[in-house]
Amino acid sequence: MNRNVHIPDPYHPNQVDLHLDEVQQRALEQLGLSEQVNRQGLDSLSPEQAAQVGQVMAEGFAALAANVNQQSE
Repeated sequence: MNRNVHIPDPYHPNQVDLHLDEVQQRALEQLGLSEQVNRQGLDSLSPEQAAQVGQVMAEGFAALAANVNQQSE
C-alpha cells in the first residue's frame, strides 16, 4: 500500500465529520430550519423538509468536491 498518497482535506477521514456538520448547518440555515432543529432536533423535520436538507447538503458536498478538484489541477 502506498503511504504517500495525499488525500485532499475534505475527503480525509479525520475531516469528514467536520465537513458534514458544517454542510448540514449551512443547509439548515439556507432553508430557514436551523432554529427548529436547534430547539427540537433533526427528528422534528417532516420527510419533505429532510429531503430538502439532503438535497442542499448534496449540492454543498458537490461544491466542496469541485473546489478540491480545481485545486488539484
